[in-house]
Amino acid sequence: FNADPVLTEISPPYGTWQLAAIPKQGWLGNTEKITAFRISLFVIGLIILVPIFILSRSMEKQKESDALLRSLFTFSPIGIALNNFESGDFVKINNVLLSNSGYSSDEFMKLGFRDVFQDDTNFIGKSLLDSLEQTGHYGPYEAEFIRKNGSQYPVALKGMLIHDSGGKKMIWSFVEDISKRKQAEKSLQRSQKMDAIGQLTGGIAHDFNNILSIILGYLELLKLGLSDASETTLKRIDTIQSAGQRAVDLTKQLLSFSRNKPSRQDVTDINNIVRKMENLIARSVTPEIEVVKHLAKDLWLTRIDPGDLEDALLNLCINARDAISVHGQISISTRNATVTSSETGDPAKAGDFVEIIIKDNGCGIPPEQQEHIFEPFYTTKSEGKGTGLGLSMVYGFVQRSLGFIDVDSRAGVGTSIKLYIPRYTGTKIPSAQNSNDTNSLLPRGTENILVVDDEVAIVEMVTSLLEKLGYTAYNATSGEQALQLLRDNPRINLLFTDVVMPGNINGYELAERAQKAYPELKILLTSGYTGKIPGNRSTQAEQSQSSTDILNKPYTHQELAARIRSMLDK
Repeated sequence: FNADPVLTEISPPYGTWQLAAIPKQGWLGNTEKITAFRISLFVIGLIILVPIFILSRSMEKQKESDALLRSLFTFSPIGIALNNFESGDFVKINNVLLSNSGYSSDEFMKLGFRDVFQDDTNFIGKSLLDSLEQTGHYGPYEAEFIRKNGSQYPVALKGMLIHDSGGKKMIWSFVEDISKRKQAEKSLQRSQKMDAIGQLTGGIAHDFNNILSIILGYLELLKLGLSDASETTLKRIDTIQSAGQRAVDLTKQLLSFSRNKPSRQDVTDINNIVRKMENLIARSVTPEIEVVKHLAKDLWLTRIDPGDLEDALLNLCINARDAISVHGQISISTRNATVTSSETGDPAKAGDFVEIIIKDNGCGIPPEQQEHIFEPFYTTKSEGKGTGLGLSMVYGFVQRSLGFIDVDSRAGVGTSIKLYIPRYTGTKIPSAQNSNDTNSLLPRGTENILVVDDEVAIVEMVTSLLEKLGYTAYNATSGEQALQLLRDNPRINLLFTDVVMPGNINGYELAERAQKAYPELKILLTSGYTGKIPGNRSTQAEQSQSSTDILNKPYTHQELAARIRSMLDK
């Protein structure tokens, strides 16, 4: 056992044996060296294989990253470009940027950064490159991209400085087309401008209506007291009334531009309105101008003021007539249109609409004038041929109808104006538009009526008329005074109040308080314009709800007497 044998025990039937064995040639020497050698081989293998494995994994990740970058480059919804920092030459571009440019790929790759971006002020040569050198990135900046045909569109630029495999500086840029955003911003600014003008013109109209109410009201009282006056005197009064009525028509045009014009909206089939207007439109144009209609079948219903639409159609056709020198054509078309926000760039202008198209082949409108055509008193016609209020009335009608307008006009070709009116989805059927027959005899009564207006002359005029008709009239010039009179005289049957009044209580608030305190009290509102009231009921739904209880200024004695009698008889 001195040779360090391998020992093994076996157990035969007659006892236990222990066997000892050694190699025939003896044990090899230096086994420690062999073990060390094997360990060395293992370590060397690890040193070789681990980096190879890590490199392989790194290459796989790099391939995945490259594939992802290629996908982003190819399928990105915005333009991407790689430019040489020193020369500005394009090294690589994606399909989005190429498709918007009008160039072929070979043509584009021969261009530089400054060839496709408007840089009159050397902005790219200064701020952009300086920012890249100082911070390693630039933007976002806004610029104009120049297409092959010379046209331009707005873009937002943003990018970074990178180095290629050879260490060269490169500019990695993202080029986003912001045309729709700019269009939406422009539309918003224009809408805000038009709203401001509407508030101004509406306020002027309100003041005029108060003045005209006094003038025309007292003229009617004057005529009632001059039944035995000479024909000359009565004719002079009629002349004054005629001039006053012209002023009334002017203020109505001003109010038509404002969203706050009181309107009587009803479910309407626009095709019926167009057919009804056919003869009037034909008489309004010259015989040399052909008027044609293309009315869609199964046209959707709308909820509008039919009278406002009639005025809008007539104004548009007259404008088209004036744009045609001698011979020409005006077409009136209707159709159902489903508009998406991607088409208009504005979510508020999306949905189902009835589209009304008035098209002519006249002289067209120059681009610099198209921004102003809906502004009150703006006109391109010669002096004496228009007030400049026609298209502003159309604009006001469309705004009150919660729609929008699109204008396409080219000088020397013609103009197409499209009105988009929201589709009515309710169940109410269109009602027939019946004219109200007026009775020459003023309705009378004996009830108690409270008249409220901050204009003393109007209060006195209305009170005088009501007393002539047999009513007992009380009057107040403020909401506070009116509430006190109601408390002192609980037998008052009807409250007739102006909407716009100074002080803490306007007409709406007075009506609400009075109705709550005296549920049986009948209430009739009057106004020339409600836009001056903060938080007034000027939305479409509220106007519709209250339209039957508002008498618009200025009103005739016949209108006032008839409406008061109607309210009391409810």
